[in-house]
Amino acid sequence: MLIVDDLSIEIGDRSLVKEASFRVAPGDKVALVGRNGAGKTTMLKAIAGEFDRNSGTVDLGESYGWLRQEVRDDNTDNSRDTYDYIRESHPLVEVESELETLHRDIDKYVNDLDEQMKAVSKYSHAEEEFRHSGGYEINSDVERIAHGVGIDEEMLLSPLSNLSGGQRRKVELARLLLKGGEVLILDEPTNHLDVDAKKFVMDFLSETQAGVLVVSHDIELMDKSLTRVLALEDGRLEQYNGNYSHYLKERDEREEMRARQASVLAKEVGRLS
Repeated sequence: MLIVDDLSIEIGDRSLVKEASFRVAPGDKVALVGRNGAGKTTMLKAIAGEFDRNSGTVDLGESYGWLRQEVRDDNTDNSRDTYDYIRESHPLVEVESELETLHRDIDKYVNDLDEQMKAVSKYSHAEEEFRHSGGYEINSDVERIAHGVGIDEEMLLSPLSNLSGGQRRKVELARLLLKGGEVLILDEPTNHLDVDAKKFVMDFLSETQAGVLVVSHDIELMDKSLTRVLALEDGRLEQYNGNYSHYLKERDEREEMRARQASVLAKEVGRLS
């Protein structure tokens, strides 16, 4: 679960976010909306620990995924094939490596029958758990998600260094969806995607058991996936239950109510003056 309490962010003399608090539980699909320049991306960066917050606390849970707008190489070896780079993010790859080590142990004890039988038993239990967890589906998972976000065979077999910025972002999206986590934080996940790839992402986010916090200009396309909307306006965060269409309707109703309240107050002030 993502837990944000009293988050405040300031840049110079401008308050981007003022004492924002909210939760994203498993299965929640939450959109962060607001006008351009409102501070949505900065807020996501602060939640992910990449931008200093002035106050407040953030608990990201045990595991989370974070998709930035910009691609960062960090310590990535760009000579590697795209397929291998995506594959290594699968949560069962480490278990796969441990299983290979256990298998080598069987041969290591070829002259010690008792130790070899122990190694066989240990490998058998680990292999069964690996199989039940879907370990033998790693490659098909990689290909399904890579193709889903629009990465073709040529891209998969190309070194990372050969990819454009837009292609690299598809790769980072594929890695995030493949790895998963308790919470997925995504900044414009549909950038550089065609219609089919956008639909794949929408369906994936709709079906995942993870909590999702997303900023997107294609928010209408995510309408069916959303369970809640956080609207950032003038630094204040308002929460709306329901999808994006419901948010638009309720936002208009709230604005009308505020306008009526302001009118009543103005008349009362005028009467008392």
